[in-house]
Amino acid sequence: MEIKENTLEYYNLIFKDFPDVVNVKQLKQMIPDTGNNKIYKLLKTGEIYSKRIDKKYKIPKISVISYIMKK
Repeated sequence: MEIKENTLEYYNLIFKDFPDVVNVKQLKQMIPDTGNNKIYKLLKTGEIYSKRIDKKYKIPKISVISYIMKK
């Protein structure tokens, strides 16, 4: 996962109420108006970096910020 320099500046500014590692439910809150199919597609394709542990996705908050910064 590539992290742009300015992404780290936003880390403490946006999503500060979310933990460092979020789940799918929290991810949906972070990028509202995004359907379930799109969320899972972003995770499965690696557009938003995640790790799957058992049946649950663990998503680093920095990867969500990085995805948003690309848009």
